[in-house]
Amino acid sequence: MEETPAAGAVNIGYGKWRSIALLIISIYFVVFGGLRLVDAPVEESANWIILASRIFLVVWGIFGFIWAIKRLLRKTPVISVSDEGIYDNSTSFSAGFISWADVTEIKAAGGLMEKFLIFSLRNPEDYLNKLEGFKRRLAEANFKRYGTPVIIATNQLSRSYKDIRKLIEEKWQQADAAEDIS
Repeated sequence: MEETPAAGAVNIGYGKWRSIALLIISIYFVVFGGLRLVDAPVEESANWIILASRIFLVVWGIFGFIWAIKRLLRKTPVISVSDEGIYDNSTSFSAGFISWADVTEIKAAGGLMEKFLIFSLRNPEDYLNKLEGFKRRLAEANFKRYGTPVIIATNQLSRSYKDIRKLIEEKWQQADAAEDIS
């Protein structure tokens, strides 16, 4: 669900270097796996486990290649932070626009390799109801694990985790302060 960000918003896209690295690794998988399929000795070709692993390597490389190209050519931001809220276009089951008025808490999670921002919402069911089928099941899995369907992974983005978290928390607190004044 890709949506257009608000005017004056801070737009954050995918990190280009990570996408280029994924593209290079994917090409390597396709070439290496393809050469191993074509050049395999007869006794190795008869072993279905080896054959299946080489086919998997090629298919995995093709999917990675397509995904990297899509990320490099993407024009819309992955997330867009404005005074009104945040547009989340980070996954295929993204929440779309999330109003700051709906956010009750922003938490961090993750480990060494991946960091997430978890948005606790007043009415998470409203965001789940926007989705259908497999996308809804993925969002429901997030809801069961974290208590919310809205989770943004940050390490694939063009800005650092600290910068993204600071920006989002500042905008959220500004909106909360403005709401208290009104």
